[in-house]
Amino acid sequence: KNHQDKCFSPIPKQQHLDSIACEIAKKLQNQHYKELSTGMIPLPMRIFGIMPLRHASTLHDVGIVQKDVESASALHDEMDRMIRRFRKATNRRMAALQDEARREGKLGLPRDDDGAKISDG
Repeated sequence: KNHQDKCFSPIPKQQHLDSIACEIAKKLQNQHYKELSTGMIPLPMRIFGIMPLRHASTLHDVGIVQKDVESASALHDEMDRMIRRFRKATNRRMAALQDEARREGKLGLPRDDDGAKISDG
């Protein structure tokens, strides 16, 4: 045998690779439940991590995916509500500070994006 034959290892069959991917996806679900349920694992990584179970096409595995999708959706709805509340509170705070500055005459002339004062004429 020549040197090439010793170094070459054939790529495993697709079915074997799919089996490994499913095992890894199941480990992600089991061993990192806390990180998944709290959003510590970003959504694109979460989706990529569970995709092999969806491709497995068994009722059990696709059921796991459905539960995970619902869980992720609920978590992101909660995060969306939180950021909307935070935005509203921040905008109210900014308006209150601007009103206070106007009353005290500290607001000054408005500025453009480059920081230059904008005048009326």
